[in-house]
Amino acid sequence: MGGKKRRFDSEKPAGSDISRRKFVAGSLLLVGGSSMLVDGKTTATFRDSLSASGTVAVDGNPTLNYQIQDESKNNNAEYQIVFQVKWVANFDRIEIDVENQDAQHIAGDTFTRSTLEGSISYPGGGNTDGGAAGDSYQFSFRVYEEGLSDPVIAEQTTDTADGSGSGEGNFGDANSPQLESFYVTDETLNNNTNYTVEYEVSNTEEFQEVVITFDDAQNNWADAARTSTSAPTGSVSYSHGGTEGHEYEITVDVKNQNGITVDSGSVVDVANGDDSEWPP
Repeated sequence: MGGKKRRFDSEKPAGSDISRRKFVAGSLLLVGGSSMLVDGKTTATFRDSLSASGTVAVDGNPTLNYQIQDESKNNNAEYQIVFQVKWVANFDRIEIDVENQDAQHIAGDTFTRSTLEGSISYPGGGNTDGGAAGDSYQFSFRVYEEGLSDPVIAEQTTDTADGSGSGEGNFGDANSPQLESFYVTDETLNNNTNYTVEYEVSNTEEFQEVVITFDDAQNNWADAARTSTSAPTGSVSYSHGGTEGHEYEITVDVKNQNGITVDSGSVVDVANGDDSEWPP
């Protein structure tokens, strides 16, 4: 086994693949049929489906960030839709339409929210669209100012219900909680994986929690998530038998007071006793 490294040592651990990401949506985003291949991943250009109107806030142009979290499984379609509206003066509401483009018997739904950010479950009530996995879904977003009949922002995107998801925008800003660093202590031994993740966050005024996920690339039955509300520092532990030598992606998501992920970082680590850290 490799020797343990000093916490937050700047040297990158051997055999560790380390990545940094803000919460900018990354899967296949299909709007207007324009896509491209970047770094081996399919992305797409985004355009508004309607013209925008209304008052431009002094701080910036009216902005909509969204994440379509595709939770479809077992041939059933379901989604979590996370949204955030910025720089809209006299904000009134956001309307979100969800439509199945392939199955006419599925009615879809329209959701209206008067908050600047939040999340919506589709279908509502803990239900799913049975037999709709693989279908194409259209998501329409309309943001309104008080007293205006036309939306300030109007956007559309489509997503295939296959578990991938899509999205647009950066949910974090200068006032959001930020992930400064985390360190993974790997004490795997005798075919038992044992991790301790220590983290540090800043800008904690709007902080709610940190969610750390452990994704076993070989077996999804070993996947797990741990939550901590400690700040600015905290730690969580993970253990699982029969997984020594497995490759794990360990992700730390920082959530604000509304439960929105505003910063994130991840490492890929082999459960072999060698530690990892982020950032490199």
